[in-house]
Amino acid sequence: MYSVATHTRFAHSIGVFHTARELMEIVRKKTDDQGSREKIALAAAIVHDVGHGPFSHAFETVGKRLKLKLADHEVK
Repeated sequence: MYSVATHTRFAHSIGVFHTARELMEIVRKKTDDQGSREKIALAAAIVHDVGHGPFSHAFETVGKRLKLKLADHEVK
């Protein structure tokens, strides 16, 4: 059996969504919250990387070293 690793933005986002669903299942069991907060959390999980450009984290590091002004995609 072969094991293949991929790490595309799509695969990463699906993995985050899956993890968020598992977390929300735990939260649902421990709280009375059955409302829209779960849907908001899942929506945020699936689109959390929308602001990223290609290799954005790597370029942020390089940009800091070169003292380039770069957009910080994690700023709210």
